[in-house]
Parts: sequence; C-alpha cells; structure tokens
Amino acid sequence: MFARNVVRGVLNYKSTHQLPWQIHLVEQTSFDPKLFVRQKYDGVIGILPPQGVPAKIPFIHITGQRVEHHPGSFCIEQDNEAVIRIAVDHLWRKGYRNLSLFGYPRLAVLRWQEERIEAFTRICTEYGATSSLFFPSRRIEQSGRKHQFLEQALTSLPNPSGVIAVNDFKALDILEAAKRSGVRIPEQIAVMGIDNDEMLCSLSVPPLTSIEHFPEKKGYHAAGMLDALLQGKKEIRPFAASLQLIERGSTNLLVHENRQLLTALEYIRCHAGTALRTQDIAQNAGASRATIERMFRTELRSTVNKEVTAARIAMAKQKLSKPDASLKEIAEQCGFQNVHYFTTVFKKSAGISPGAYRTSVVKDPA
Repeated sequence: MFARNVVRGVLNYKSTHQLPWQIHLVEQTSFDPKLFVRQKYDGVIGILPPQGVPAKIPFIHITGQRVEHHPGSFCIEQDNEAVIRIAVDHLWRKGYRNLSLFGYPRLAVLRWQEERIEAFTRICTEYGATSSLFFPSRRIEQSGRKHQFLEQALTSLPNPSGVIAVNDFKALDILEAAKRSGVRIPEQIAVMGIDNDEMLCSLSVPPLTSIEHFPEKKGYHAAGMLDALLQGKKEIRPFAASLQLIERGSTNLLVHENRQLLTALEYIRCHAGTALRTQDIAQNAGASRATIERMFRTELRSTVNKEVTAARIAMAKQKLSKPDASLKEIAEQCGFQNVHYFTTVFKKSAGISPGAYRTSVVKDPA
C-alpha cells in the first residue's frame, strides 16, 4: 500500500503538470539491470535503491538514505528514528513500560526495518522501558507457523504491554493473533502500526492506532525533484514529509497504576481547550500542586505545562485536518491566547507552521 500511494502521488504530479511521461512500474524483486540496455529510461523513482541503475540516469530514492554508489541520486527522507520515537513516547505516556517491536525476518534488504529496530532499542533504553524484539526467521514467516509464532509471543508478554509493529500489515496480523489467543486489546496489550493505511486501520478490530508519513505526498515531491533534474536544474529543494500520530481504539486506554496521575491526564484531555491551571488539575486529582508536578516529572518524563500543550496541539492537529475552520478559530478552540502564540507553539512542537501542516495533511498533495 505504501508503494501504491507513492505511485499515486507521482501520477498526480504528472497529471497536474501535464507531463508526457511514460511510466514503467518494476517490482523490486524482479528488477533486472538489463532493462537499461533494452530500453531507454530518462529517470528512476525507487522505493528501495535498485542495483545496476546507470550513474548518468537521475535517481530519486524514496526510503530516505542517500545511495552512495549512485552520484546522481537524491532522496525523500524517511526519519525512522522520529517514527519510532513518536510510537515509544505515545505508549510511554499511556503508562506502558513493557514495550515490544514486531516485524519481518531480518534481511539486509529491509534497511528501513533495521533502522527502526536500532532506534527502538536505543529509545527504550533512554526512556527506561523494558524492551523486547519479535522477528521470526524466514522459514517461519514463509510457512504456516507465523501465526503460531505471533500467538506465542503475545501470550508471553507481561500485562499491560505496548506493541509496535513495523507497519500496519504486521499490526493487523498481531490483532488477529490476539483475537485467536484471547488477548484483550488494548486492556492487556496496546498495539500500534506505522503507515496509517486508512482501510486497514479502520477495518481492524479494534481500529488501529498508526503513524502517518504521507507516502502520496512523497511520491508527488519525488516526481517534482525528478522533473527538475530532467530540466537540467542543479539546485534541488529537499523535502521531508511530516509525521502524524493517528490514535484509534487499539491504544485508547491509560494504564498508569497511579490513579491520581490518571485522573490528572484525563482532566487535561477533556479540558484542553480551556484556561487550565496546574492548581485546578491538582485539585481535581485530589493532590497538591507539588505532588502532581513531581508525578509528571518522574512518571511521564514531562511537566504539567508540556502535557497541557501536547493535548492542545493534538486537538489542533485534528482540527487542521479539516479545511472548514480558520487558524484564529482553531487557536481559540484549543485554548491558545491568539493566532500568533498558537503559531509559535505549534511550530516549536511540530516543526512546521499550522498552515504548512494543514497543507501536508490534506488529501490532495498539490
């Protein structure tokens, strides 16, 4: 589905700019360097870096690492560390301290998966979370035993645990295995994927939390970069797609053992659009201000103000995904004093302005 959405973005660019491109789709597994002998190609957009692409042919690499053996290559960055950090941080804030990463057999060609494994291990250590990895052998994955592998892995995890799948397809396998083995989601195990395939995420039971990194947008900009290279331009503007956590039912539960902390977090979530004060949050939780502030520092690696801001930013992102409200209205609805302050805080948190974020999440990548 990722590759399909990338292609959709390329086709969108071709149509928008009325380009006379003839596009030839080649599966990575069936790629043959002799293609460049039998037929003339002007440029390549690749999900994975194909070996054998002549250096004289412009090459746009989608997966985010510069291809050193191909001097004419440019890349659309995929920050796998940032993706995993969002996932770990999300589960940590929910109260999950036992975290696992599930994926496919560890093959050299799956460089994106290896990057996510390395980032997961390091970030869990940074957070103080207990981490485990579940990656079947190639023999197990290709046989009928992969489902048994998942069921045994899930039932071996302590409750509660947070599970991150390397993509939505693997997350769907995990949800099916949980159903077969009687593991309750998210009460016992929270599950989240990566890619935000809306069809898979919405049809899964429960609906799947995932991280969106906008592959159609990447395809659109990859086509733009290739178009610029074919026109002889030397200065190519780099592009890094934004990331967005889309929470659904598979992680929609707080599991902190500290009931006062749970109460405080729920109060913040429900009143994010109001003028929240730390004293009011503490009073509602039945604790002193100093106690609440200490809980947030020690158990969330955060502060009350940061959590209030995070709740407001999350609310703003949801509203920005719809074009029917102005930035001024969104700022007011999300508890910000004015548009200028909202823009400043949003850009500091998300890395881009609210307007740029809205542009990045609309369905039409143009």
